[in-house]
Amino acid sequence: SSHFGSSRSAFCVAPPLLSRTRSLTPVDSEACSFVADLRSKASASVLIVQAKLGEAKVKAAEALAKATEPITSRFSAVLLKTQSARSAALERAYQARAAVLDLAASTKAVVVGLQANVQAKGIRACAQDLATFAQLLARESAASAKVRAGESLESTRAKGLAKVEFVRQQAGEAKEAATLKATQLSAATGEMVSQKSFQMTAASATAGAVTLGASGAATGAMTGGLAGAVAGLPLALFTFGLSIPAVAAVGGAAGLVLGTAAGATTGFLGGGAAGYCVYQKKDDIRGAVSSTYTKASGGAELIKGGAVKSVEYAKDVVVVAKGRLERAGTGETAENTDRDRSCTTATSSASEEVVPE
Repeated sequence: SSHFGSSRSAFCVAPPLLSRTRSLTPVDSEACSFVADLRSKASASVLIVQAKLGEAKVKAAEALAKATEPITSRFSAVLLKTQSARSAALERAYQARAAVLDLAASTKAVVVGLQANVQAKGIRACAQDLATFAQLLARESAASAKVRAGESLESTRAKGLAKVEFVRQQAGEAKEAATLKATQLSAATGEMVSQKSFQMTAASATAGAVTLGASGAATGAMTGGLAGAVAGLPLALFTFGLSIPAVAAVGGAAGLVLGTAAGATTGFLGGGAAGYCVYQKKDDIRGAVSSTYTKASGGAELIKGGAVKSVEYAKDVVVVAKGRLERAGTGETAENTDRDRSCTTATSSASEEVVPE
């Protein structure tokens, strides 16, 4: 600003002084306007910077307030707790002081009363009274302890009996539930076993397991024996041929076990599935068999009837031919011949209607 001020004094103040001698040149006018413009821009920049500094101060104050708010709240909470604890401690102290004062007053009263009793009755009588009071207090304490012990024993006994009864009840309920479950399971098992589908499936599964198990055992034993014999051939030169039967026996046993297991499993599953499917489709199978039997019986009856008609037709033909031969030998009229021909034709047409194609 000092530089700008000096420049302004150089360009803007000096010209009025020099105006007496000469006028401002265009260069001086431009310099003055430039300086004025620059000064206005500098003032505007200063104002902007001041505004931004004010905003920054406000934001910093807000951030500081936000940052110190938890600490302030905690400090306030701690201060409040401290004050409440102090108040509680003072109250307890006052209560303890009052209790001590009451105890001191009662103790003083007891001492004063004891002194009065001692002065009135004497030390021996007061000692006897104290002993009697101590005995009475001991008896009352013993009786109270006995009563409390009896009550505690009765309460413990009642609780034990209640727990035993609860456990017994739970055991009875569990037994009843187990019995009910077993009964339901037995009934369900009996119902399932009594079903024809289960019986059919079980029988088919057993038959399939036995059949395929036997065949699988035979196949596995043979295959395992052959594989073992082949595996024992390379060692035959070193074992004088004993490796062949030994390894063949091991392979045969392994093949027997594996073949039996595989065959029995396959047969059991396959037989059970087949039996179940057959039972489910028994009505359709029965209907198909009945329909086939009916059709076969009808065809047989039809063929039998056709055969009978054919035999009868042949007999009629033979009878007609025989009659013709006899009439030809005896010389009967053509009328009889025509009548025989018509009878034969009628018989033939009847036979053709009966005999199937």
